[in-house]
Amino acid sequence: NQGIQAAKQARVEEVEKRIAKHLSLFPQAETNEGQKQVQSYIEWVKDSLKSKSPRLNSEDGNEVKIDSFLSSVKAGGQHRQKNRTAVRLKHLPTLISVKNENERSFEQNKQQAKAALFEKLEKHLKLWQTLVENSPSKINIENKVFTLAKTLPTPPG
Repeated sequence: NQGIQAAKQARVEEVEKRIAKHLSLFPQAETNEGQKQVQSYIEWVKDSLKSKSPRLNSEDGNEVKIDSFLSSVKAGGQHRQKNRTAVRLKHLPTLISVKNENERSFEQNKQQAKAALFEKLEKHLKLWQTLVENSPSKINIENKVFTLAKTLPTPPG
């Protein structure tokens, strides 16, 4: 039984490290921008945990930022892209982003990028699910996010 508890504790610590590392991408929590980012992230975590699936509304401009750009130059002569068909999607609550430039069509790249983004969000949500399931006591998501965000070293400057 102690072995199981120790394994759960180790898992919780590993997951906390990974979430804290992700939170290091956020603007400083002391700033207004940082506060908004953290609140948006907390809402996303809560909603996603409740529905047991990552919340992703890719048509909502407040949730996903879609950028198009020219594909990087590859071999292909006359088939080289002259249009902005490559896509970058950024999930604003989590700041997780993906890009896709595999297809010639903007729409196809956008669909593939959405699928890849959903997959990354699922992996991130899995961290939270692991944390909730393996923690010895009930977790307050807000407190946990702020605690993990504060465990990060403040960047110099």
